[in-house]
Amino acid sequence: MTESRSLNEQLQKDEKCVRLVEQAKDLAISLFREKLNDENDGYTVDPFLNGSISERSDRIEDFANQLIYLPNENEQAHTPETTETPNVCFSFNPRPEESMYLLAAIWLHDIGLVNGLPGMRDGEPTSKCWELRRKIHHERARDFIMNFWGKESDWDEEQKKILGTICLFHRRKKKT
Repeated sequence: MTESRSLNEQLQKDEKCVRLVEQAKDLAISLFREKLNDENDGYTVDPFLNGSISERSDRIEDFANQLIYLPNENEQAHTPETTETPNVCFSFNPRPEESMYLLAAIWLHDIGLVNGLPGMRDGEPTSKCWELRRKIHHERARDFIMNFWGKESDWDEEQKKILGTICLFHRRKKKT
């Protein structure tokens, strides 16, 4: 049996986990509508975001995989010039359920930047509004996941609590 080399490979070992991540992706895409600032659907998205939610999530997933699946210090990192992939020295070897939470959080951690989220009181999307929204978007993401993500999802209440908590603590470190 070969070792997994990405969160997604690890996730594929459990069909239920795959389904739950797909539901998180579907939610993120439906909220962001893949078109930033589309006034026709009732949602607007913080202009701070660049590119589609899919592009952002793919970049973050790649970064997470680089952090989790580190090359062994005795091996050369894989580059286009080398044909062999190095052995892997895991920071940790996530189980499918852990991969599920990380991948779902990658997709959902910025949903608090969406204006007009169901269950949230939002003002007009002004520059001052977006500035405040950026400061609390992690709380908004948690609150939406835990309290307003519909019954159509297969995520149970405990799973939503864990996922919401991960999204809450994704904040960037303040510059000192």
